[in-house]
Amino acid sequence: MLIDYGKIDRSVSFYESKGFKRIETPWWVPEEIMMLTGPKERTSDDLYKINKNQKCLVASAEQGFLYMENKGLLP
Repeated sequence: MLIDYGKIDRSVSFYESKGFKRIETPWWVPEEIMMLTGPKERTSDDLYKINKNQKCLVASAEQGFLYMENKGLLP
């Protein structure tokens, strides 16, 4: 199945017309943010880490939002 970019464009236009502002969330967050969500049995070894910047690949946008909130980047 292919991505229908027309639907994405229409949805973005719809929400912008209602006053919503589109923001990009980070794809990489620190380990401590990742550990806030997910199963309690998760360990640090379960995370997909990038050694260069010591961050982890997010599993959902929720973790990106938590990181942005933590950094004071959200209203």
